[in-house]
Formats: sequence, structure tokens, C-alpha cells
Amino acid sequence: GLMHTIYFAEDYETVKNAAGGVPDMQTTHNPGPLELGKTYYWRVDEFDGAATHTGDVWSFTVTTPTGGLKGMYYSNRDLAGWPVLVRMDSGIDFDWGADSPEPNTISADEFSVRWIGEREVAFSEPYTFYPHVDNGVRLWVDNKQIIDAWENPAVFEYKSVGIDLVAGRRYSIVMEYHERDGTALARLSWESPSTAKQIIPQAAFSPPMRASRPKPPNGETDVRNMPVLSWLAGDYADSHEVYLGTDEDAVKNADKNSPEYKDTRARGDESYDPGKLAWATTYYWRVDEVNSADPDSPWTGSVWSFSTGAFLVVDDFEYYDDIDPAPGEPGINRIFDKWIDGYGTTTNGALIGNALPPYAEQSVVHSGAQSMNYAYDNTGKTSEATLTLVYPKDWTEEGVTKLSLWFIGDPGNSPERMSVALDGTAVVYHDDLNVTQIDTWTEWVIDLTRFAGVNLANVNTITIGFGTKNSPAAGGTGQMYFDDIRLYRPN
Repeated sequence: GLMHTIYFAEDYETVKNAAGGVPDMQTTHNPGPLELGKTYYWRVDEFDGAATHTGDVWSFTVTTPTGGLKGMYYSNRDLAGWPVLVRMDSGIDFDWGADSPEPNTISADEFSVRWIGEREVAFSEPYTFYPHVDNGVRLWVDNKQIIDAWENPAVFEYKSVGIDLVAGRRYSIVMEYHERDGTALARLSWESPSTAKQIIPQAAFSPPMRASRPKPPNGETDVRNMPVLSWLAGDYADSHEVYLGTDEDAVKNADKNSPEYKDTRARGDESYDPGKLAWATTYYWRVDEVNSADPDSPWTGSVWSFSTGAFLVVDDFEYYDDIDPAPGEPGINRIFDKWIDGYGTTTNGALIGNALPPYAEQSVVHSGAQSMNYAYDNTGKTSEATLTLVYPKDWTEEGVTKLSLWFIGDPGNSPERMSVALDGTAVVYHDDLNVTQIDTWTEWVIDLTRFAGVNLANVNTITIGFGTKNSPAAGGTGQMYFDDIRLYRPN
């Protein structure tokens, strides 16, 4: 496996130029007591047995007791991987112009930021939020997304609907921002009947103590019946207590002696797998943040909800990420790590995903936040992308009889036959020979009995293809998108 050499200091140049450290197999480092308000720098070099790969210099600022939000800064515009800078910001009121938020650490272009905090309001009344940005922004208040303008190409101020908040209560706030190129601007204001429009002041914020950003998102519907629940940790938590059930009040009032208590997860493992859930059912869940050394602990979480769909999910493309592996290590959960295409071959013209993060498509989607972009090139070859199934493999479970998938093409695509194959042999073709030129989201429903010779109780792979399988011809090229591959019962 990889060996790691860690360099840690209070000075950027010292860490950047450090050498001669001793590598070991540990993936953690305890720097000892740190000074409040001070910024520290660190670097991890990776040794793969043949060569040493020098890491980037990262930094973080130790939280102080004053108000503010935690700002996590990334050296890409998709919040991918680990932040290169973590610090406390007094508020969101930045006009960086053509400069960097942190010279020597972040470039002036192609960066992103996630701010996380909590704030208390003085009046029980509706509040309106105004993110003013150049370029993209997303905003959550009380774990509800109220602004989604990630593809904003220029300077713009957005206005949310009024949100009813109660005086004296603390509410989570998460704002995500990215800068593409040119000038960079990020501000967040609010107003209410009793508060004139203003930049949200530092005193209104505090570091995030409670869990936030639940996934599935709060109130989400048509969730797969085997979801993995995840969240962002509160700043001071060293563990997380997870509660889950179908009764909202029971979850709200539950303690560790209640049947709704499911598990305690260590910090660094902000996820919980509840196993197989019932179809078409609303579930409620809560995550309490715990620090055994803090008398204010636990910090009781909000009650979130989601509803499962009346179907089995083959792939909804929501769980793929943009985390690149360490040098020499295989990829794990990028979309093209799971959907195997023709990259590096001369006989398969399929290419899945984007060349740069986000690897899954996030603009052209049928539902949720991601879909699969699929480029085909059938010039003397065919195109196929194959997913090896983990669940569901039993395509008779719950009495399902139909496969459904959504797709969209483009009139400029070359016309090609489109197919779905199970286990590499049973192939079903779409009836429309010009299917690749359909430019609206369209559902394709296939009766499972059409997949001749397949053991539907143990399906291993699903393949989406273009062209006639095993018969390459002088075809063309195009770009398709797929989403929401599901299994349904009869109507």
C-alpha cells in the first residue's frame, strides 16, 4: 500500500519546501494542542513503492469562540475532494475581484467554497435571503434548499421566498459557491419585516454544532429503498447518534433507549446504512452530535424526512462522486469506475462521464441532481457501457415485471440503434431507429420477459449500447443522457 509523509507547521513556505520526513502507513496525524485563531499548514507526500508524489499544501484555521461560519475552500469549482483551506469567516461578504481568497493556497479562478454555520433570529417572522454572486451559488436554510443557481454565468443577486423562522431558535445555514473565471464575488444578505436588508452580521452566526446537509435531502421523494443516509458533521462532534423510524414524533422524542435509536457512528463516518426499507413509505431520521468532553453535548439534530418510491432502483446516478484516487490506486466511486465504457479500446466507442469534475452530469437531469452522460462513436465500431449489479440482482423481487429508463438525445446526433442488454447476451432494441435524435426526456419501458434466456432472479450486468451488437458498421457519433433506471410492478 501507499506510505505517507506528513509535514505540519505554522508557515506556508516552511511546509512547501519541507523534505526528509519519514514515511509510514498511518493515515492520521495528531499535531497536539493548537492555538485558537491561528492558521496552520500541512502537506502529505505519497510514496507508491517506486516514486514519491509531492502533495499540495493545505491549511486550516482553529475555531475561535466568536461568531462566524466555517468556510471550506476547494481548488476546483465542484467542491470535489478535500478542501485546501478551512477557516472561520465572520460572514459572507467577499469581493475578491481578480484576486485569490488566499494567495499561495487557492488560485484566483476555478475554486469553490462551502460555508456552514448556524444562526439565531431575533424575531418570529418571515426572512428573505439574497445571495449576490459571480458565478454559481446554492443555499440551504434549516436544511431546505432555497436557491439553486449553480450554472450562473455572471454577476447576479438572487432572492429567496420568505421563510418563517422562530425567535430564539438556531437554524443551520449552508451556502455553496463557485468561481469560474474573471472576477469573484460572494455576499449573503437578509431582510425581514423588522430587519432592513443587510449583509448577515457576524453576531448572527455561530460555528456549526449540529449535523447538516442530510442526504437524501430533507423532504425528498422517490428515494431508493436501500439508501445510504449521510450528513455533514457538526464542528465539535466526536461521534453521531442516529435515529430512524416512521413516526415523526417518536423520532423527535427518541433517546438511546428507544427503538428508533439505530447506531452510533464515529467522527469521519458520517453515514448510516439502514438496509432494505419498505416501498412507498415516509421515514423520519435525526442525527445528534456528541462530544463526551463537552457539557453542552449532545447537540440534538433536526428531524428530517424522505419517502421511498414504489419501485426498485437499478441506478439513479445520485451516489457517484468526484474523488480521484491516489496515484497508483484504482478509482472507487466515479461514474466511469462503475459504468465500464470503451476508454482505451479500439472496438468500443462509448465514453461515460465528463473528463473533469463533476464527472456525472449535473445540468441535464431528469430528476435529482445527477444523470449519466454517454458519448458514442460508432465509426467502424459499436458502443457499450456496462454496470455490474450489486443490488438489485433479483429482478423478480417485489413482483417487478418492467424495466424503465429515461433518456434524452439531440437532433444533431447521428441516428443509431439503441439497446439494453442483460448479462451481455439478452438484447432488446428500441423500436425507433432515430431514437438518438429525440431531444426531450423520454421513458423507455421494457417488459422483462423480452430478455430471453436470462435468469431474472440473478441478473449480473446491464449494458446500454448503440449500434447492432457484435456487428460494427460505418456509423456516426453523438451524445446521450440517461437517468432513473428502475424496476416496476405491473400497473
